[in-house]
Amino acid sequence: MPTVVVLTALNLELRAVGRLLTDTKEFIHRSGTIFQVGTVPGGRCKVALGLAGEGNLAAAVVTGHAQELFDPAALLFVGVAGALKPELRLGDVVVATKVHAYQGGKIEADGTFSARPNTFTASHLLAQRANHVAVSDNWAKALPAAPNRVPEVFFKPVAAGDVVLNSTTSPLAQQLRHHYNDAAAIEMESAGAAHAGHVSGLPTLTIRGISDHADGDKQLADADGSQQRAAAHAAAFAMALVAELVFPDRPRPTSSGPMAAEPTAAPAAGPIMNVHAASGGSAFAVQQGTMTVNDSRPAPEPRWRTAPVALTAPGLAQILGRTGPSVELVELHLLPVPAPEPVEFRRLEDLPGELLVHALTDRLFPDQPVRTSVIAETALVETLDRRPYGIAVDRAGRRSAWAPLPHDQLGAVVDPDHLRVTFERMLTALATVDLPRPQRVVPVVGVERTLMVSEGQVGDLPRRSARVAMRDTPLFTPGTESVGFEVLAEDPVGLASELTARLLHLFRHRPH
Repeated sequence: MPTVVVLTALNLELRAVGRLLTDTKEFIHRSGTIFQVGTVPGGRCKVALGLAGEGNLAAAVVTGHAQELFDPAALLFVGVAGALKPELRLGDVVVATKVHAYQGGKIEADGTFSARPNTFTASHLLAQRANHVAVSDNWAKALPAAPNRVPEVFFKPVAAGDVVLNSTTSPLAQQLRHHYNDAAAIEMESAGAAHAGHVSGLPTLTIRGISDHADGDKQLADADGSQQRAAAHAAAFAMALVAELVFPDRPRPTSSGPMAAEPTAAPAAGPIMNVHAASGGSAFAVQQGTMTVNDSRPAPEPRWRTAPVALTAPGLAQILGRTGPSVELVELHLLPVPAPEPVEFRRLEDLPGELLVHALTDRLFPDQPVRTSVIAETALVETLDRRPYGIAVDRAGRRSAWAPLPHDQLGAVVDPDHLRVTFERMLTALATVDLPRPQRVVPVVGVERTLMVSEGQVGDLPRRSARVAMRDTPLFTPGTESVGFEVLAEDPVGLASELTARLLHLFRHRPH
């Protein structure tokens, strides 16, 4: 699911947008910038909401933070502005067709000012969709209180500089009328965000609610609550726009050239078995039989994190520079069927940052320091802890995640409820990695170090006694059944419940 970044300058603007988001989760950039990632009801994009602060420089910097973390499909700057045209009334919304960075210029010895403008044009895709939203007044239904009239939406240029204008007779007001006569509103951040977007190719759009007329009476309008109303109107329009946004898939290698992929074979014929999940009675289809669908490209072997060296492919422990199991970790691996063309190296280099975003967004990781890297053709992120959490994708298309089992002084605990939640989060995070989707995947789960593992409940920790195994028997579910990739997104709860049941079956029937 693509991400749209929404930035604001003021806390009241942040709150206005935040009220319209659901299922928000916090993500913090390494610099300390905080983003709330959520969704708009009915939308097909995630929204990463952040506070940039006042001024064009701050907006440009935080735009860079957002790009680093989310690789967004678009960016909206949403907030309030002062009107420069008499036809704009308080509460109206301005969608910026252009953003003028108006402070550039040259002052001669006689005081003459010659403008040297820097102007950024709005994204055509975003402006077109915004026009479509404006045609209908439905967006105003999201306003916190019914206004006396539906706010009018203007598609006009805005001026952005690091000055609060509250006068119609000042030299700045005269400069704007003379050099930027088409500007309908003035604010302080959009030029910075638009410039950052222009440099990186990120589509941007500014949406502002009119909170004053920049005429000397700003304090009176603010005292009457005009900023809150204007922010609510801009937020309502912006989120109505996000709800309608659809972005094309990112370009992949075409059918010509050395990087072209072979035609994907159809799944092998075989009996279909419906397996009903333990949670809610949902179901998913399982393809029985061999893991090999295309004889020329068999499914890759799982890369268990603590795999024995005897395996042809090294385990993730060897990739990470470790040997042998040291803590009780539960692992999940998704093996593509048929094996896809290898992931391009240039794409592999971008994956660690994206994996970190997915892991934090889907709550795979606690708030701990992490390391991101590309090692042995594997992009991975792992927490820097003795009991690590991790997520990885390799060139063969394997998607993997691992997490420590809950534990106390008597060892680790296999808790069915905890396992289901863990597997659901892993499946959700791995399914959203932006790579070509295989037709099917073989899900396998396991725990290798089981000597001090017993079945129990997390809520009972710490314990006074526990029945543990006398043998350290590895638990790996067999990779003999596959599911359609769409199951990962459509029914992660059902699949997580089935994987939990399979792992518990192995655990309860292991030799002691």
